[in-house]
Amino acid sequence: MTRILSALILMLAFPLFAGAQTSQGVCLNDTKISTASITSVGEALVTVAHWAELPACAGQQSYTASSREYDIAVLKAAEPGECRNVEPGEGLVYEGFPGDGGQEAELEQDTGELVSTGFEFELEPGRLVKGLDVGTSSTVRAGYSGGAVRSKADGRLVGIIVGQNGNYTAFTPIETVCAIIRTG
Repeated sequence: MTRILSALILMLAFPLFAGAQTSQGVCLNDTKISTASITSVGEALVTVAHWAELPACAGQQSYTASSREYDIAVLKAAEPGECRNVEPGEGLVYEGFPGDGGQEAELEQDTGELVSTGFEFELEPGRLVKGLDVGTSSTVRAGYSGGAVRSKADGRLVGIIVGQNGNYTAFTPIETVCAIIRTG
């Protein structure tokens, strides 16, 4: 009951914060439907490179810049606004659109806290994503990739979700995302 009440409070409170919005992204072709989350960073739009580069997304999700090293694809380059990473011990809120195969999904939120910085994550065999922050989480899953990570204290955007392993969620810190947006 406490977890449900906390989630309800978060869903009601976070739309009040200015800044990043998370929306659902869907790519489909003859044989594959794939979903992820797309997040606004100021006036820019970003998601994860591992989704934007999928064959199912070919020709549907064009991007102006991409960093395989940090797993970020910039769908629209523009001024990102404030870029300040999460502080140690700061609470986190994750946002994403989990789904199975392109079905319309509802925005979900989960909470956790920062547990590590400078982490490396093997996204797939032979593809290592570097410089990630890691936080605890319990419900982040497929479809959250590309979604927002916010500070629980003030709602500011602090990262973009890359993936999850067990009860841990890896995300690219916002200062890294903003550098990729600005340098293209």
